[in-house]
Amino acid sequence: MITIIGAGAAGNYAAYLLAKQGFDVQVFEANSSIGKPVACTGILTSHFDTLIEMKKELIANEISSSRIVSPDGSAVKINFRKPNKILHRHMLDQHVARMAIEEGAKYYTSHVYLENRNGKARIRNLKTEEEFETEYSMLIGADGPASKVAKNNGMYGNRTLYLGLQATAKHDNDNVIDFYPGEQGIAWVVPESGSTVRIGVASTTGISDYFNTFCKKIMGEEYSEKIIEKQAGPIPLYKPDIKTSKEDVYLVGDSATMVKATTLGGVMQSHLAAKALARSIIERKDYENEWRKVIGRDLWLHLMMRKAMDKFKEKDYNYLVNIFKKDSNRKILEENDRDFPTKFMLKLALSEPGLALFSRFLI
Repeated sequence: MITIIGAGAAGNYAAYLLAKQGFDVQVFEANSSIGKPVACTGILTSHFDTLIEMKKELIANEISSSRIVSPDGSAVKINFRKPNKILHRHMLDQHVARMAIEEGAKYYTSHVYLENRNGKARIRNLKTEEEFETEYSMLIGADGPASKVAKNNGMYGNRTLYLGLQATAKHDNDNVIDFYPGEQGIAWVVPESGSTVRIGVASTTGISDYFNTFCKKIMGEEYSEKIIEKQAGPIPLYKPDIKTSKEDVYLVGDSATMVKATTLGGVMQSHLAAKALARSIIERKDYENEWRKVIGRDLWLHLMMRKAMDKFKEKDYNYLVNIFKKDSNRKILEENDRDFPTKFMLKLALSEPGLALFSRFLI
């Protein structure tokens, strides 16, 4: 029996792929409903279509361009080769969970993982408070940034966690994704429709003040009256030396810090890592090698960019946006998928000598 803790992006996709190959799979989810509460903006690039067929009901919106807005208000607009999809995030998790169930996986909501020892995981049913043990041949931790599976098995390490705070709000827009990088963190406005947006911020400190200030800037002093609902949650900073396997225990997705450090998105990476994990189990390959071959170099490059950006002042962000305004540089960004910077960063660095000035921030 393969036991998966967490029915999020990574856990559900791993459950589906493994159950499809005939493995006995059970998934324990602490929340009473799969996919809720939502703690994700839900932007996906077109590469995701190679993993899962996207049904229309899962998609809230499709967007063909984004803007990167500097602190001085200057902006560069990037047109996507193919539209980005804005998901109904909880519906994606529920959809993939149904796919796994159809292949034979068993799901248990309102069940929280407590510990594991000697091939047995201890679980508590939150509805009845009953505790029980279940045997496993493999235990997969897909239980989020503060993974208890990682902590209980000596795989957590020293982690940096951002906090994301987001709201769905009424706000007229031009159907363009806006990113606002700055000294405090990163902020965004993502259209759900022509009159509704997902607006949020992520930072390691002062999240409430950051959110309030940003919302007032975008929506005005009375912004709170426009808010439909709020979401919040921790986001891990990628840890390159993360240990993701130990005997019969594996970590995947957010529990393994597999998140892009530049934008703090990780839905794509969670699915790619789950696919690598399933392949390593099915084909008896080394999981560490498999996922690092697929996403390791890109996650590392995102992290290096984040480390440099964390040292930026406002003038540096202003200068960077101006660099990307050049037609040749903007074209490189438009022709490539931002999930995979290793495919275009060298080309960009060679075409733009001005980027060399930022190398000092990596020292």
